[in-house]
Amino acid sequence: MGGKTPITFQKIIGLEREAVQRCHPHFVWHVLQALIQTPEFNFAMYPSQNDPAFMPPKPTHELPCGQDYVTKQYLLETQQVEEASYDGNLKLLGIWQDQLGLGSCAEKVVTGTNRVMVFVGDQLTVECMRGLYKLCCEDHNGHYCLDWLVPIFGWFHLLMAFANSLHKQ
Repeated sequence: MGGKTPITFQKIIGLEREAVQRCHPHFVWHVLQALIQTPEFNFAMYPSQNDPAFMPPKPTHELPCGQDYVTKQYLLETQQVEEASYDGNLKLLGIWQDQLGLGSCAEKVVTGTNRVMVFVGDQLTVECMRGLYKLCCEDHNGHYCLDWLVPIFGWFHLLMAFANSLHKQ
């Protein structure tokens, strides 16, 4: 649809105006925070410190919170699977889902529709995961399309390479 009716300059300006209206109270609050947190101001002694202007604005799109939304983090077991190919990485994704207890068909349905999983790895792993994501983008459901997968480059290997370089120099 966007190809048939390209976005116009007027539409962009309209969207920007709507965004500014939502963001303006947050901008004002951040500026006020910067001013009242200076040591010279001494906000604790300010007589109108309970004024509603100093209360943070309501969030525009607040994320849900509570026990049902706690982020879980897992360190996965090392596997003897080659990671230089798409097949190896696809096999690893299945092994890791089994390790997490998400290997059953019912859990795969939930993963494909309601979960987001962030995988942090070295550059080779992340690039293979991104390639898999592109390769599987037209599969039949969200699980096989890897809609739930978010690969993130882990800086650990880069940091170790830099430390090794410094040590050798």
